[in-house]
Amino acid sequence: MTVRKACFWGYASLKSCLKIRVVEAVLRLWLLRRNSGAAAVEKRISKQLLNMKALEEVR
Repeated sequence: MTVRKACFWGYASLKSCLKIRVVEAVLRLWLLRRNSGAAAVEKRISKQLLNMKALEEVR
């Protein structure tokens, strides 16, 4: 049985359920931030590579 189900059925105390919810929310936000940051960096790098290719073609 998962902790969330235990909370739903009332097996776990309210305090521990709230703690778990908060931890889940923080982890989710952290992961989203990390992923969006990585995507932004990748975009920037690919843009720079395209610019370099364009410059080489001009020469």
